[in-house]
Amino acid sequence: MVSPLLSLTRAAGAAAMAYIPNFRVWKLVNLDSGQVLQGQFEAEDVSRSTAANWGQFTSLNRDRPILQFLNGQAEKFSFQGRFFLQHALDESPEMKLDMLLSWVRIEKELRRPPILTFSVGDGHICVDCVIQNVAQNYGRPGMLGELRDVSFTVSLLEFTSYSIEDGEQTDTRYARARERDYFELLAHEEYSDPMIGDAIRKMHPELQSLQAGDIVRLPSIEGVRDITIEPKSVAMKTAFGRKNTPQRKLRLQFFEKRATSYVSHIVR
Repeated sequence: MVSPLLSLTRAAGAAAMAYIPNFRVWKLVNLDSGQVLQGQFEAEDVSRSTAANWGQFTSLNRDRPILQFLNGQAEKFSFQGRFFLQHALDESPEMKLDMLLSWVRIEKELRRPPILTFSVGDGHICVDCVIQNVAQNYGRPGMLGELRDVSFTVSLLEFTSYSIEDGEQTDTRYARARERDYFELLAHEEYSDPMIGDAIRKMHPELQSLQAGDIVRLPSIEGVRDITIEPKSVAMKTAFGRKNTPQRKLRLQFFEKRATSYVSHIVR
């Protein structure tokens, strides 16, 4: 038999816990409207995934592929939560669930779902994000058929702000020059086209000639695709003099083709 004193102590403890905030529960804050949705219980199975996309390029008889960084992926978060009707005066789990689901759908004024902040505990996880998916699992209804228990798994994607004024990043990597390196040699190694070295040289006006240890920005092929490389060497332009020979005609046709945009059907 439970003593009256013990029952009174338990009731007082339960009343005190109702007013003491639980710092271990999860919280979602709608950054667009300011609404706050706080979990009743601790978040379970909280996970975080960080990944990147890499391309693999290989050739015949090559033992290992060449890895090329393509792009990073948005970080993924997921957690399991639960809404439970503890007593008659408690807020309905259905209302909380409806708020959570509304943040998955598009808002007409914003023309997108809202941006949220997800946090757990003391902020060791605190990230701006969007909801990608909410999977729900309903418990048994109450005596009057009302919803009294629902558990769910929320999948989140990290949100990073972006402005159209941000400049496009076309640099793919940075090369450290070795002894006897020059721009055309680096272009031949990176793009199999030494003539692009002239465009890379113009990107580095501070480097008149490469010295061992110099850092050279190498753009992606999209960064130099539209640049026209014009031969400026007198030896190249007038190597055959003014005499109209087949060799001179062939060379001029080659230079003219190099200065014209075209689509190559050869995939290396």
